[in-house]
Amino acid sequence: PHPLPGAFWIMPSISHTLRYLYSLERLGINPGLDRIRRLLKILGNPHRGYTSVLIGGTNGKGSTCAMIEAILIASGRRTGLYTSPHLVRFNERIRVCGEEIGDEDVISLTDTLKGVVEAEPLLKDNTTFFEFTTAMAFKYFEQRGVEIAVVEVGMGGRYDATNVLEPVVSAITTVGFDHQRYLGRTLTSIAREKAGIIKRASPVVTGIEEEKPLKIIEGICRRKDAPLYRLGRDFYVERRDGQRFDYIGMGSVLRGIELTLMGRYQLHNAGCALAVVELLKDRGICVDRGAMERGLKGVRWHGRFEVVKKAPLVLLDCAHNPQGMKALKEALGDIRYRRLILVIGVMADKDVDGMLSEIVPLAHTVVVTSPRIDRSMRAGLLARKVHTRCAVTIVKDRVRDACLTALRLAEKGDAVCVTGSIFTVGEARQYLKETIAL
Repeated sequence: PHPLPGAFWIMPSISHTLRYLYSLERLGINPGLDRIRRLLKILGNPHRGYTSVLIGGTNGKGSTCAMIEAILIASGRRTGLYTSPHLVRFNERIRVCGEEIGDEDVISLTDTLKGVVEAEPLLKDNTTFFEFTTAMAFKYFEQRGVEIAVVEVGMGGRYDATNVLEPVVSAITTVGFDHQRYLGRTLTSIAREKAGIIKRASPVVTGIEEEKPLKIIEGICRRKDAPLYRLGRDFYVERRDGQRFDYIGMGSVLRGIELTLMGRYQLHNAGCALAVVELLKDRGICVDRGAMERGLKGVRWHGRFEVVKKAPLVLLDCAHNPQGMKALKEALGDIRYRRLILVIGVMADKDVDGMLSEIVPLAHTVVVTSPRIDRSMRAGLLARKVHTRCAVTIVKDRVRDACLTALRLAEKGDAVCVTGSIFTVGEARQYLKETIAL
């Protein structure tokens, strides 16, 4: 922003800026691309100044983005990463070369975009939080000279603000039940919404295995002449032990790759990430085998089967739908523990019963809580649902109190797992950061 000649301009504080940004959440979710296109046009269409890849799916898209970013950084590329939501700090959403956007840039870009939004009739009182932050990310990438942007779809795909991009490669990691209010009640309808990111003649990578959603993806790819590369048909992941695996791709064969991210389900995401990177070669972005290996070995992505303490074992996982809970259950099956103490807080608009049926039977004790967000299910109501599946159920309204209770209950050989929502995990991670120095 540029003050008028002779005037003093005082930069707002980051807390003031974040209050404004979060105030946009009152507008809720309003699918459509007209507003974001108009906003970006006024900003000079910054998203057209760099190559992009767009990653959608119900689960695994954030982890896949983080792996692609890590591989590209290891290859020497100047990257941008845009993901959502954040765990602890807003700045986590926007990164350049692995570094989060600074507070001053958040303040400056917010001030600039606010001026544009308030001066434009189509945008004023209509621009959602996600549209605003998407435009912020794309403008920041332009300012920082990003070469390739790795972008996570927010919700669905067809009408998501990120779908203004013309990605050189797209990926749809999985299709499961989530956001049914907006995406539909069947896997077929959800797949159709997610397939909205497929662009004509642009290659698509997918890890989808279910027959019905896969048919939707295949049909749309045929109509748009978009080559489709499927996990298990065109590229393969073969697990060795732990987080070591072999990757057999379209042009690469990598043996004994070591993945830093824990959880069996991350191997699926790693396969999709490697396939995307392979396809970038045809777009002039060549990545050698060494960069692929270094990237996966060094990638960090908090809150995804993340071990934050070893004695007792404390895990954080952002599973927030039945498919995610099933993946978490399988990952827990690969580790040893005596008793599982579960800390769980969920959003009321999720398939809570489906989630609980997957994970609660594993637990000896469940500590039920509620993160500080309007959409969260009240701890008391959640406890009634949990108690039918686990006799030892404890209610703690605050996430930090739930974590403290679980840590006090845990004995040698036990495992504590915090899950149910990215908001629950975010609050837990912040508390644990203060108490056990993550």
